[in-house]
Parts: sequence; structure tokens; C-alpha cells
Amino acid sequence: MLAHLAAVERAVWQARLDTLQSDGEPSWAWTEPGPPDDPSAATTDGAGALFAEARAETLVRLALLDEAGWARSGVHGTYGRLDVADLMRVAADHDEEHLTALAARGVPGT
Repeated sequence: MLAHLAAVERAVWQARLDTLQSDGEPSWAWTEPGPPDDPSAATTDGAGALFAEARAETLVRLALLDEAGWARSGVHGTYGRLDVADLMRVAADHDEEHLTALAARGVPGT
């Protein structure tokens, strides 16, 4: 699941933030990326490190947004119109769902 979170961070959340930088309002479909193309994703520690690295990159992108950047929005096929804050709330909910499942399995650090 940590490998999934790392893949989603890059292929979904970062990709959607990228589309918000262009003119117009993007529309997004539901996306389920495959596992990361990194052999370290095969271990819990490696996948956790990949996720932490990807999330740190997302946080840098968010820190660079000005007021207009935060106001940009796109339309998701399931969730409707989302501005940046809404998109990140969906990301946090997605994380929580998977991290709760990992904790239930007894994965350390979750």
C-alpha cells in the first residue's frame, strides 16, 4: 500500500497540480496508477521512503503557490469541481484510508 501511495502521489496528485498550471480548467478521470518503477518499492521501508520523498515534493509545490494558484480548479469525474485545497483534502482522505488499513495489519510506523 505504501508503494501505491507513492505512485498516486506522483501520477495523480502531482500530475493534477501540473495541469492546474495551464490555461483553462482541466478535467480529471479516476486514475489508478500501477506500482512505482523503483525496485525499492518492493519493501515496506523502501516504499515508505518513496512516498515520503514524493509527498515532500508535493509540499514544496504547494508552498510555491500564490493566492491565484490556490484558487485554480479542475473538474473530477467523481468529485466534481476541486480547487487546490479540495484536491489536497481528497489526497489526505486517500492517505488516511490506506494508512488505517496498514495500521490494522500491524505495519510499523502507521
